[in-house]
Amino acid sequence: AMEGCVRDATGLDEKDAELITHIARNAAEALGGVEDYLLTRACNEHASPEQKELLLDCLYRVAAADGTVSIAEDDEIKQIGSALLIPHARVMDVRANHRDELEVLRDLPS
Repeated sequence: AMEGCVRDATGLDEKDAELITHIARNAAEALGGVEDYLLTRACNEHASPEQKELLLDCLYRVAAADGTVSIAEDDEIKQIGSALLIPHARVMDVRANHRDELEVLRDLPS
């Protein structure tokens, strides 16, 4: 799912998208979250609001790869949106695109 998000967002071919996601996974494992603030600061300095929203959309797509965005995944993505200084209403707009996969909504009575 990550490779598909990278391809869709960047227009890279499959091989390059796989390489980018491999690098990202290795960096995440090596850093273990210690450098999260550096990443969010860099995103806030260099990414446009549209790029940050596209990142959130990719996070929801990856979280939904198994068919469900868990409550924990949803909460984490919303926190990332906040750290990226995306207005709450815009985070909710991105989230709404994935409402069918949200576990929290599946648990509501019909």
